[in-house]
Amino acid sequence: MHRNLEALIIDDDPCCLAMTKRTVSDRIPTKQIRIFSCPKFALQYLQTENAVQGKKAGRRGIILTDLEMPDMDGFEFLDEFNQLQRAIREKYVIFVLSSTNESFKIQRLYEKLSFEGFIPKPLTVGKLDHLLTQIGVR
Repeated sequence: MHRNLEALIIDDDPCCLAMTKRTVSDRIPTKQIRIFSCPKFALQYLQTENAVQGKKAGRRGIILTDLEMPDMDGFEFLDEFNQLQRAIREKYVIFVLSSTNESFKIQRLYEKLSFEGFIPKPLTVGKLDHLLTQIGVR
């Protein structure tokens, strides 16, 4: 278990949220997992939580967000995230979980700041382990 890692999962599909949370909970304590059905709520959490508690010493975070959502898509989320305070942006790395196979959308993601990588849905324990190794917490 990664006790110094927080995970935020953003997806408008309740089934995908539940499946992703179940997979992530194999590696990260459940109390450190936050789920959001709307990216705007995740941004509010990031601003409020970090304003209230400040940057917790040694705690890092990963954000797993869907790409295609009705109110705010993954591209817009990345743009809004990059407007947050530097201390918040430096704490988190963002991976996009999506079932899209449209290469132009995936390529467009790599042009975004704070974007760490693309993961095809569904998230498996193997993919999660690879992600954690990639960001240096495994």
